Amino acid sequence: MIQIMFQKGTELIAVNINGDIIQFGKIAGQFIQFAGIEGLKFDFEGIVKEFPDLKDKPFDEAKAEAIRRFKEKLRSMQTDDERAKYVIKDLKEYGYIAKKVNRTGFRPKNVKPA
Repeated sequence: MIQIMFQKGTELIAVNINGDIIQFGKIAGQFIQFAGIEGLKFDFEGIVKEFPDLKDKPFDEAKAEAIRRFKEKLRSMQTDDERAKYVIKDLKEYGYIAKKVNRTGFRPKNVKPA
């Protein structure tokens, strides 16, 4: 399992990667509340930016298809390290900066700015 801490302004989030299961968490003090990708807020413009072919679909249908494609992409990756690199790269496009990576059984490491 890999846990990655991200920062965007004053907001802190955590992402748990365990195989093809990814959970997103909001950090509040010492607590992290995790949810699957279905629990995240989606923006129709963001979905269309990532998947232009969904522009003619209703929002709920486009969201469901975007989630399905995201999960499919994760399943196609062989290792948690591949998934972690993908998540770091993807969230960077939305202004989130990876700060720490913690792998099970290892000490947390700071992420070097790219």
